[in-house]
Amino acid sequence: MTFAEPSPCSEHQTKGRAMNASRTLITLDELSNKLTEQLQQVDGAGESRVTVQYILQEPDADGCNWSDSVVLTLDKDTSSKTLGPFVTQLVQAARMKFNIKE
Repeated sequence: MTFAEPSPCSEHQTKGRAMNASRTLITLDELSNKLTEQLQQVDGAGESRVTVQYILQEPDADGCNWSDSVVLTLDKDTSSKTLGPFVTQLVQAARMKFNIKE
């Protein structure tokens, strides 16, 4: 569950609040694809997918501008009990590294 180090981006203002300058800016689809690629490296994940659904109106207290409420679409032979804890960790790590392009 590692991501490449984020490239520095300039400080952005969103509705009066600064987004963390150390986060890499990517699209919602790119983020969902990155999370899915990481998930599918887990034994037994099969073709399970993670989809990020919501961009926040303002960055949260940590400077992240997307919601940790994601959709987990499971492969037919996979259990949410098996993948759920991993997805939670994966999303939390990604929230520290990525913001959504606006």
